[in-house]
Amino acid sequence: MSVRSIAVLAICELIVLGGCASDESNTASRQSERSVDQRSVQPTPPWTTLVRKDEFGDIAGRVAVSRWVSPVQNLSFPYDDLQAQIHVACTEIYFRFTETPNLTDAYVGQFTPAGSSSSDLAWRVNGKNGERDGSWPVKQVFGDNDLRVRGAFDVAQREAERIAVISGGTRFAISLAWYGLGNVAFSWDLTGSAEAIRESCN
Repeated sequence: MSVRSIAVLAICELIVLGGCASDESNTASRQSERSVDQRSVQPTPPWTTLVRKDEFGDIAGRVAVSRWVSPVQNLSFPYDDLQAQIHVACTEIYFRFTETPNLTDAYVGQFTPAGSSSSDLAWRVNGKNGERDGSWPVKQVFGDNDLRVRGAFDVAQREAERIAVISGGTRFAISLAWYGLGNVAFSWDLTGSAEAIRESCN
């Protein structure tokens, strides 16, 4: 993870922990203006579990989702209403955005699936054991609004370790190198994430 990304996340935590109640109220007003087809149902608590259905209406699985949040920084048009959400489908983590991420550090490597690109996502978590940070590999299908956490040689243990970072923390933040914006940070309240993730596995 770059020094700049760490600095952005550090500033992010200072802003969030220092009191961003106004940001939350602004987020709520922005959310009411967004069209439903751009996002999942907005959960009332910080985290909830939603049922996923297939094209026949049958239950295809469950997913734990966070609230939609706005970036820690105030962004200018056309990204002034950009929002992001965490999805955890039992063993898979992905980040959903209301705009297609345009990342400056995206690349196509030897093990990158066709029609997609790879990138690195810097993260920071606060929890009972203090503060931790690191980076995760993410994949993006061209034109998709999702960034899926996925390495070339992932195993079940590694996936479980990543999910434990989210389910065991109190606040989680990420930083992305977004074209034209620099490093953009998002921060989520993790209250209820462990319970919602457990439900997604049932």
